[in-house]
Amino acid sequence: MPSDSTFNQHIMVLWDDVAQLTRGALAVSVVPWGATGNSGTMLEKALRGDVHFYPVSGMPLASVCPQVAFEGIPYAFDSDEHAIEVFSGVLGERVRASVSEIGLHVIPGLWPQGHNQIPAVRASPFETAAQMRGFRIRTANSPFLVDLYVALGMDPRRVHLQGVRAALEEGAVQGVEMPPHGIEQLGIAGLHHSMTVLDIRWATFWMTAHGPTWHALDPRLRDVVTDACMRHANAYAADIRRENQCALRSFERVGVVGALEHAAVQDVLSRAGFYQRWRERLGVDRWALLESEIGRRLR
Repeated sequence: MPSDSTFNQHIMVLWDDVAQLTRGALAVSVVPWGATGNSGTMLEKALRGDVHFYPVSGMPLASVCPQVAFEGIPYAFDSDEHAIEVFSGVLGERVRASVSEIGLHVIPGLWPQGHNQIPAVRASPFETAAQMRGFRIRTANSPFLVDLYVALGMDPRRVHLQGVRAALEEGAVQGVEMPPHGIEQLGIAGLHHSMTVLDIRWATFWMTAHGPTWHALDPRLRDVVTDACMRHANAYAADIRRENQCALRSFERVGVVGALEHAAVQDVLSRAGFYQRWRERLGVDRWALLESEIGRRLR
């Protein structure tokens, strides 16, 4: 996210805190947003060890570790607090273990983005799921997201975050899938005229570390980083909840906001076989664990 974003500010404070707590024994330099490449490039660097710590959004991470896609299962989580509670349990442990198998360590503590809505250049929000057919929506370079929006009848276009403004201005995409605070912090709120509130999926950042680098650290340093990450992630989560609420109210003053019933969207996804496909891809046992932890069946 941009250097002046709430997320980046919390990350800066986190590593300043770690440097002070370790009396300089662990000093981490924060690289400006986009300075060394897009999310895919940064992920490759983290896997190689060229980058030692990387707070990566879930969908890019899921492109190399599909289990992370559990975060984005449509309508699995009611709120940030609900999702954090679920991923603090057995399912979260198994997802983190899967990430460790590809060479990254996930430091406990989730950095939520919130539920994604659909801001669009169209004058009015979607009133029915059928109206979404053919809509050109920007997504990250993620097989999960492409499948999700194809299942809804949309035309997903993979565009890196740094290229979203140009894609909107040039008409390559007609809208994005993003929490309300995201379009404000990217400076693209003014390019949209409507927002459909449908809570399509929950999103979060995962603080990852290059596995060999992490395990080579003194255990006491690892403990300091883990404790600091959890504290700062909790503080960030509280801030971002407020910012999403404020951003939605702010958008209502300049654009048209409408809601789409969750059940209608779920019906389309079910008929398209989306839930069944991802139940099989992520594992029937783990899917059952998710349903057990949220207390309901995902259709």
